[in-house]
Amino acid sequence: MIIQLAYDRWCINHGKPSGSREMGGTYEAATTRRFQKGRTEAIRVVSNEVREWLAAMRDRNSSAEEQKLLLVAATKKHINDAQDAGAAMGIDRHLLGLRMLVQDGDGDKALELFNDPLFQRSKKWVLSTSAIFSKHFHVYGWGEVVPDGFGVAYMTGYDDRLQFTITSRSEMDNAGFIREIAIAAEDMRKLFVSPTTNAPISRM
Repeated sequence: MIIQLAYDRWCINHGKPSGSREMGGTYEAATTRRFQKGRTEAIRVVSNEVREWLAAMRDRNSSAEEQKLLLVAATKKHINDAQDAGAAMGIDRHLLGLRMLVQDGDGDKALELFNDPLFQRSKKWVLSTSAIFSKHFHVYGWGEVVPDGFGVAYMTGYDDRLQFTITSRSEMDNAGFIREIAIAAEDMRKLFVSPTTNAPISRM
């Protein structure tokens, strides 16, 4: 959710209309190694719940309590989707298999889904994300998968910080996205911390 909030703000700062951000696809890897020859499935992070939460975070009239409740709902949706993907109930690997079975000579109807503009847009991964929870990987990452996207590797296994590795092409405002990541993390932390609590601020 930190990444979604940061990217939403980054898009607005770079001239994209508030709330539109083209809703580019976000890929997060889920392991399917429990199955024979299983490797990964895609967790599709962008959901209606995420959109509602982001809209509330942009709305100056939205209360902190409303933002918190919507964030919890978006997070629960994401957890459920992640569990489904890990149980081979995602959609992307199934669609890939179907696409590989369909031949160009099968007619326009067979290719209608794969040529649909929404499907084409949904498979453009402007954010390619994943997490590794291991003491053996102090720094890791990968490149962006589309020219105008970001690769986002993160770790949440520390007690005192979150760790992100952000990659992109040189023409992208990488530093600006990193700043938005830090701000988003702190804004989300504030939703769960009482104003009177003197809890230490997490480091990034």
